[in-house]
Amino acid sequence: MIDASTAIRSSPPDRAWRPAWNERRARPVILLVGDDALPCADRSQALRGLAFQVVDVPNTAAAQVHPLKADLFIVEGLEQYRAHQRFYDRRRLSGEARAILIDHGDDLASRIAALEAGADDVVRHDCTVRELWARIKCVLGAHRPHRGPARHEGGVFQIVGLGRFHAGEMALHAPGAEPLHLGRVETAVLQRLCLWSPAQVSREEILDSLPPDLGETIFDRALDRCVSRLRRRLASIGGAGLIETCRGSGYKLSAPVRRIHG
Repeated sequence: MIDASTAIRSSPPDRAWRPAWNERRARPVILLVGDDALPCADRSQALRGLAFQVVDVPNTAAAQVHPLKADLFIVEGLEQYRAHQRFYDRRRLSGEARAILIDHGDDLASRIAALEAGADDVVRHDCTVRELWARIKCVLGAHRPHRGPARHEGGVFQIVGLGRFHAGEMALHAPGAEPLHLGRVETAVLQRLCLWSPAQVSREEILDSLPPDLGETIFDRALDRCVSRLRRRLASIGGAGLIETCRGSGYKLSAPVRRIHG
C-alpha cells in the first residue's frame, strides 16, 4: 500500500513540468489557503523566514482572485481541496502551480485518495516546518546541490583581526582575551561562514548545514535571532561587524579567513 506520509505525485506524463522555481523566480509565491479561516500562524511565520513570498488567504475563493499567481498552494484540509479540485487541477495541468495538502485528520485512506485525485503531496497537520520545507523543495523541483558536506567536525580558522576559531572546541581565541566559548548552534553557523568565506552563504544553506537536531531546534524561530546572538558575542571580543547581512539572501564574513586545519 502507498504510504501517503512519504508519497509525492510526479508530474503529469503528457505535460512537462516548468523549470525549477529557483530558475524562473527568485522568490516563489506560496499561497497558504485556510479552511474558511486564516491558516496556521506559526507555519506561516516560519515559512516567511525562508526563500519564499508567503501570502495567507482564508479559502480557495480568495486564492482564485488574489493578484499574485501562486507557484504553490498549501491547502489546509482535504475537504477544502476536494470542494475546489477543478481549480487546482487547472492550475496544475497548465504547469502554473502545484498543491500540497495539510491533513487535519488521521485517515491514511483519505490521504491516499487525495494523492490519487491529483494533489502533489499530503502531510499531517503536526509535521514540523523543516519537514514541510523539504517537501516544498521536492515538489517545486528545488533540490540544489550543497556547496560542501552537510556537517564538519572540528576545523581551525584564522579570522584576520579577531583570532583563531576552533570549531571542535567550540571556542574563539582572541589575542589578550579569555577564550569565547560558543554554543552548538553558534559554532555551526560561524563554521559554515568560515568555510565559504569570502562568499556569502544563504539562509537555506546555513539551515541545511546544521546537524538534524540543531536544525530542528532553530527552524521554527527566525534564523536572524541566532545570528544576532552570535554577533553580540563576537562584539564582546572586538568582532563587531564581522557578520554582514546580504539583504534578502544570506550572510557573509567581512574579514578574511584562513583555514589552518581540518
